[in-house]
Amino acid sequence: MTGGGNRPRREEELAAALHEVSNALTVILGTVETAASLAEDEGVRAPLKTALARARLANRIVREAIEAETVAEPPRRIRDVVLDAASGLAIEAARSRVEVAVYLEPALLEQATDAPSSLLQILTNLLMNAIAASPAAGRVSLDARCGPTIATIAVTDEGAGIPEERRLGLFVDGVSTRPGGAGIGLRHAAALSATLGGALTLASGATSGARFELAWPWVSDAAKRRESTLERSRILIVEDDAAVVELLQTALGLLGAELVVARRRTELTAALAAAPFDAVLVDLSPIEGDVHATLSALRGAAPRGALVVMSGDASAGNLLPEGLGVRLVRKPFSVGDLVRVIATNEGAPAPAHRTVASRRRAGFS
Repeated sequence: MTGGGNRPRREEELAAALHEVSNALTVILGTVETAASLAEDEGVRAPLKTALARARLANRIVREAIEAETVAEPPRRIRDVVLDAASGLAIEAARSRVEVAVYLEPALLEQATDAPSSLLQILTNLLMNAIAASPAAGRVSLDARCGPTIATIAVTDEGAGIPEERRLGLFVDGVSTRPGGAGIGLRHAAALSATLGGALTLASGATSGARFELAWPWVSDAAKRRESTLERSRILIVEDDAAVVELLQTALGLLGAELVVARRRTELTAALAAAPFDAVLVDLSPIEGDVHATLSALRGAAPRGALVVMSGDASAGNLLPEGLGVRLVRKPFSVGDLVRVIATNEGAPAPAHRTVASRRRAGFS
C-alpha cells in the first residue's frame, strides 16, 4: 500500500471539510426555513415550502447515513405529505410531459404520520419511477385512501409494466425500474416502510402499467405536538461562524427568544455574568482546549435548561463529559430540530424574563 503515511492528514482535512460543509448546509436549511415562514405571497411561499421539505429530507438521510442522532419529527397530516410529494415533482413531470393526478379520499382529513420524512422519501421514489416509466402525454395517478388504522397510498403509471420474471425479486434484488437508476430505491423503500410498520407491494392483475401500493399506519392529527415559540426564553449562543450566528439570531428571534451571543472566549466570560439562561447552544470551536471546564460553567449558567453542543465533527460525542446532561446536535441541522431539542428538555425552567434593555446594559445587543 502506498501513501499510507498521508492517511491521518487526509482524514483530518476531510473532517475539517465536512465541518465546513455541515455549517453551510445548516445555514441553507435555516435560511429556506425562515424565508418560507416569512413569505406572504403564496406564489413565493409554495416553492419555498417544496424546497424546504426536500432539504429536510436530504438532511435527515445524510444524518442517518453518518449515524448522527436524529430528533423525532412532529407528526404531519398524511394528505399534506402526499401533496408535497406530488408538488415536489411537478417540474420533473412537466419536463417528461406526464400528468400527475392526485386523488385524496374525503375521509383522509385528520390522519397524521409520525414519520413524514420517511413517507415523503418513499413516495418520491415511487413517483420518480412512475414518471420515468410513463409515455409522453401519459398519466401517473397518486391516490390515498383511509382505513381504520392504515392509510393506503397507491402510485399507478401507464408504462409497460413489470415483467413477471422480475416481480418476485423486485424488492430484494435491487432491480431498477428507472433508466439510470441504481436499483436500490424500491428495495430501500420496502425495507423502510416495513421498519415503520407499513408495507410496500406491487399490485397484481394490472393489464398495463404498474401499481405500487403503500400501506402506512396513521395516528390522530390531534396527537400532533406543538412547536414551542420560545417566547421570552433567554438563550446563549456560543458560536464563531458568522453565518450560523446570523441564522440562529434570525430564526430563534422570530420565535420570540432573547439571545446573547459569544463568538470568542472574552465575550463568553461577559456572557456568563449575564446568567441564568433557559438554554445554551455551543459550538466546540470557540471553547477548544478547555471543553470540559467550559461546558461545566455553561451548565451552571443554565442549571435546568437545555445544554446543546452543535458540531459537524463525527467524534464530537467523545469530547462531551458525562453527568452534565449535554445534548449533541450534529451539523447540518434544521432550526426546527434544534427548537424541538430545546423545547423538550426535561426539567427546563420557566423562562427567566430579562428585558432587552437589561441585556444591552450587560454588553450584548
